[in-house]
Amino acid sequence: MIAYLRIIPPVDHDLPARVIGPMGRMGLVMGKFHLESAVIDQAAPHAATASTGDRLAYGRYLALTSCTECHGLDLKGAPAGGEPSGPNLAVAIAYSDSAFRAFFRTGTALGNRRLELMSEVAESRFSHFTDDEVGAVLAYLKTLK
Repeated sequence: MIAYLRIIPPVDHDLPARVIGPMGRMGLVMGKFHLESAVIDQAAPHAATASTGDRLAYGRYLALTSCTECHGLDLKGAPAGGEPSGPNLAVAIAYSDSAFRAFFRTGTALGNRRLELMSEVAESRFSHFTDDEVGAVLAYLKTLK
């Protein structure tokens, strides 16, 4: 979502003023409306996080939260010209741990290649992954067929 919002051009227009009518005012006075932050249990565990103790589960979590934008929900990409544009991530099997880590840090793929979009994404996003996170992603991707 954030990547998409970063690529759309800004729009220059004013939004209409927010108007609270009589029923809304009555609801506020009677305590019927609450700020969202007041009703969120800040101490509740995040259900979407994965345990870092299970390397494959953690790698799956990271891949499914980081790679699906371009490689699809199943990480298999799409046929040429289709959407999403990225290839099937089973290609990761060709990478050694050190080559994959270097790819995530520098954006330089196997064969000293720069890839159209992935090299930029690797430099801007994936270069911030820890070595453990990169290793977990690769371990999971190597399980794909």
